[in-house]
Amino acid sequence: MTALKDSIIELIDATGGLALLRFLTRNRPRILMYHRVIDEPFVAGLAPERFSQQMEYIAQKFRVIPINQLVEELTNGKVKPYTLALTFDDGHADFYTNTWPVLRNFQLPASLYVTTGFIDQKLWLWPDLLRYVLLKTDTQQFTLDQLGTFSTAQNDLIGTWSLLGDHCLTLDDPVRRGFIQDLAQQLNVTIPAAPEAPFTSLSWSQLREMHKQGLDIGSHTVSHPILSKLSAAEINEELHFSALRITEEIGKYPLGICYPNGLLKDVNENVFQSARQLNYRYGLLACNATLSAVDLFSLGRIATTQNISRFKWLLGGIHKPQPLGETLQKNNLTSTHDSE
Repeated sequence: MTALKDSIIELIDATGGLALLRFLTRNRPRILMYHRVIDEPFVAGLAPERFSQQMEYIAQKFRVIPINQLVEELTNGKVKPYTLALTFDDGHADFYTNTWPVLRNFQLPASLYVTTGFIDQKLWLWPDLLRYVLLKTDTQQFTLDQLGTFSTAQNDLIGTWSLLGDHCLTLDDPVRRGFIQDLAQQLNVTIPAAPEAPFTSLSWSQLREMHKQGLDIGSHTVSHPILSKLSAAEINEELHFSALRITEEIGKYPLGICYPNGLLKDVNENVFQSARQLNYRYGLLACNATLSAVDLFSLGRIATTQNISRFKWLLGGIHKPQPLGETLQKNNLTSTHDSE
């Protein structure tokens, strides 16, 4: 069925259908969201050759501009047709080796949002740590109270990681750290103090080098928590100290904050208020929401895909982004931790 869908999309493209879709949605700017560009077993990422193929496509079909310029154009109501911005999250080492050379080759501007504690080698990103534990254990099967029995066999590993990751998303940050540490102990895995390959981070020297070559660097907080689960004071610390650390190392205050996990339930009014007070210019979600000067702190992004045909289909604009104003109100995204 997937092959059939791909064939249909390619036929639509060959007969000018995707060009027509792009024309009809030409005044709808897009922000693309990427994480890792890597071809490594059991590590989520886009293969380098596919990433290069995607960058070649957007270089030909879109007006790719820095996101800071897009924010200014949104503010002034002067966004030009076919506008697109590129964003990348976290700050893994493969950005330097696999991603940045391709961006430079096609002369495409981009923004990278780094988790400063990760860059400082002070913490693991928890999805990486969970994956590391499952990869390193010799235990073939294990049981967790109230969650069930899980397998670490090669064919089951991704499914096990996904199920446990979904559970981790329901936990507050300290509880989640404790859960993964307890799991490592149960599975007889020793956790290194700093992430090991293929989960290592960029260095500040690499970031400085790329920044001098044109890379924009924004904040992805200090420790990558789900911000809506934090108190107002904790939110402020995550946004404030990450911005200070970036300024210390790069020499420029970040204009953008990219919210960890980035779904609507992961942000709230305390997050937006803190970002404004700390002089961030905009905030990024991880869902396809309307790009508007009215909601500069809840800008939506389009997640990429491995498949080039579906990538073209996504960028055709067929999936209309949703306005956020009513959605945020319906989700009642206000803090429940003010008194903590």
